[in-house]
Amino acid sequence: FIRQGNGAGGFLAETVLGNPSAIAGGEFGFAVALGNFDGATDASLEILVGEPDDPAGGTTRGSFHAYNAPPPAFSETVLGAANGESQGASVATGNLNPAADAFDDFLIGIPGVDDGGVRRGRFGRSLSDGVAAPFGGALVTFPATFVENNANFGFPIATGNYDAASGADLLVGQHLADPFALIDAGRAEAVFSNGVGGFAASTVLFEPFTEAGAWFGFAVSTGDLNFDGFRDAYVGAPRGTGSGAMPLAGEVHLFRFVGGITFVYHETLRELVPEAGANFGFGVLAADLSNDGLADVVIANPGAAGGGGEVFIYYQPR
Repeated sequence: FIRQGNGAGGFLAETVLGNPSAIAGGEFGFAVALGNFDGATDASLEILVGEPDDPAGGTTRGSFHAYNAPPPAFSETVLGAANGESQGASVATGNLNPAADAFDDFLIGIPGVDDGGVRRGRFGRSLSDGVAAPFGGALVTFPATFVENNANFGFPIATGNYDAASGADLLVGQHLADPFALIDAGRAEAVFSNGVGGFAASTVLFEPFTEAGAWFGFAVSTGDLNFDGFRDAYVGAPRGTGSGAMPLAGEVHLFRFVGGITFVYHETLRELVPEAGANFGFGVLAADLSNDGLADVVIANPGAAGGGGEVFIYYQPR
């Protein structure tokens, strides 16, 4: 569903994007992102939609779809290469080759790809060709630094520019990884663009107090914590124990980028009164809500209040 602003604090009538494959069970809309990837020199954004269980041509291959706007109109689909890949479980956009063009490109999570094992996962990138059917480049895929079976690398993905160098950088989750032999503790990986459509380096982030089952990396976002012009990393661990005695209370960990490819732990956010089963950090979004140049953060807490759920907003002090 799309609700366009009317410029007066309200919304125009909603628009419904239909599933172009019209096949039941695909979970069209599981992931969405916006970007300017059609080459038009206008203020409008286009829409990228993931459908990770798309069964077209097989079983849960997954797919992603582009829609031009406005008005939203279907443009193009890319189907997963093999059964079970869950392509499109996460989607994001960012300009990976700014010296070549001004178009946003496509980042796609493929957490179910086996890659020589079982659901090891990858992420892929496709460079926009700046036309109405934008998927001009092949979907080139990349593995995790630490490849593991059933780790689901590639879910989720966020973009941002850590180092102010050319090209969008990435933050990629691997929430079912087993670092230090701790089952499903999870990891996240910061991936640095080389400015020409590829990636130059990466660094792995771990939960500060690593615990089994925390799902660190289930939610990721980037934003500027300290007004230095660089993006920092926000990572949710929604099944963590919070302050230590609350199963599945959840928490969100913040890491500052300090140069090179290095991040340092900054702080941990938790529910004010932690609750068992609240899953604080199930969703994380960093954005400058107050227009002061610092990233604020919105955190989902869906299991709180007996499953009624809550959303927390943290404003960064100037």
